[in-house]
Amino acid sequence: ELRYCVTGNYVATMEKKQTRQGKEVTYARVYTNWDKRPESDAEQAMRARIAGRVTPSSSQTGADILEMIELPVRFPNVTTMACCKETGNVLIGSDNIICLFQLVTRTHDISKQKFLDFELWPVTLELSFSPTHLVMSEDVVASLNSSCLHVFRINKGFARPTDWSSASASNSPRKTFKPKKASPSKDEKRAPKRPSSPIRLEELLKEVSVIGGKLHETSKLSNGPLPVVALLPSLTSSSLVSNPARNLRTSPFKPPSAVTMGVAIREIPANEPWAEQMTTMVESLLQLELSEWGDEAMKEEFKCLALRPFYRINTYYPSKNESSCPRMRSAAYGNLVAFNCVVCTQQEGYMYHFPVFEGEVLSLGKCISEYNFTSAVKHVILEPCLLHALTSTGLETYTTRAIHAIDEENEELACPPLEEPVCLVGLRPFIGVVDILLTKSFIVIMSSSSDPHAKFENPEETLYCLRLPSAGTLYTDMMALGTSHRFSSPQTYWQLLTEAHGVLRTITSVSSDPDYAP
Repeated sequence: ELRYCVTGNYVATMEKKQTRQGKEVTYARVYTNWDKRPESDAEQAMRARIAGRVTPSSSQTGADILEMIELPVRFPNVTTMACCKETGNVLIGSDNIICLFQLVTRTHDISKQKFLDFELWPVTLELSFSPTHLVMSEDVVASLNSSCLHVFRINKGFARPTDWSSASASNSPRKTFKPKKASPSKDEKRAPKRPSSPIRLEELLKEVSVIGGKLHETSKLSNGPLPVVALLPSLTSSSLVSNPARNLRTSPFKPPSAVTMGVAIREIPANEPWAEQMTTMVESLLQLELSEWGDEAMKEEFKCLALRPFYRINTYYPSKNESSCPRMRSAAYGNLVAFNCVVCTQQEGYMYHFPVFEGEVLSLGKCISEYNFTSAVKHVILEPCLLHALTSTGLETYTTRAIHAIDEENEELACPPLEEPVCLVGLRPFIGVVDILLTKSFIVIMSSSSDPHAKFENPEETLYCLRLPSAGTLYTDMMALGTSHRFSSPQTYWQLLTEAHGVLRTITSVSSDPDYAP
């Protein structure tokens, strides 16, 4: 794997090498000064060192020489890697265990010149499954494999625990965290368990809200007919559930009460001043697990994952020297308002929203929009206003509901409804797509003309660079297209008008760049 991080301007790699005993070992390495052009046309020299253990000499610091920094991973093998673009930290995974290397800037004692280094975080985290994808943004980590997704927050100071028995991670409204219940006493454990009460449908359909300091009960069902499906265990393998032509739409995920994903903390040094708080330093935000259907042909699996932060645009951002934020957070963490996480199955995408206020995540992940792609999805990338999905037939671009979710509770701002469906604004065909990359001004797509099942020594690959439209161009195009449908299709006109409003609201209030300043 190859990862580029803008913070620190380095390239992180996973490299395989055979030992003298013939065993294949994977190393995690970081390359700095990779963009420096050598003075001569001769082969560029490279110096190597181990992060946190070997300090470059005074004659080596500051020189524009390609430098390789090997991360001293304690695992026998490395399987996954992620780089935090906001802080420059590197996350390394080996099966179900992950560790963190924090990016630091050191000053040489003699030459007084600065150089990059990485410190091993004195803790390893053991997940409940082995992830194939890791994504990190600020202090939030998302881990994914073919059937499980776990999003959690790492907090060295404190973390509020989450009561998963009373909060839904997939479709519940915004809720605040509740403390964990006290552990039962010995007498309570010995007492015989009472039989559970019957399930009452009228109680499940009640929605309790607080308006004007008073409790109000409303029905979760609207006045119109909505399908209510009960999937009993004996019916999961029947033709009613496995029939792809069924009209009733069901969630592919297990109910939150049936999903339990823990994070075990290992190797806590006793001399650390914050070692006593380690039991509350990991806060679960979202846990998803795909349901196991009876028909093997209908089995779903997770394909790709994306995580993006949103910062409120202010007139002043503290510099890194003035900020007292910990190393796991950027200097702009105080302006953070939300995280958005997109997870995709074979042909569907789900965007989850995590609101943030004054550095604290306010609630569990809430699904704010769903995406139905035209074909099998391979990769997905996020912009503040748009979502780009690379499918087997090309590039699909959709609008998002991020700004709607951020400002939905602000009564002083007019905001389009969050429940409105997203809009497909771009559909570009490509053949043999392989990968996609997002830069500040372009989308880079790599395609291959070779047969993926055939083994060619030199496969032919093509790179396409698509220039990203500006927010002004998006707004102008949406307004022009909407105006043309003003009388022929008022619904289309209204939807494009709200989409254009969302674009303007996004570019004037939030940004995904922590260093952005108006």
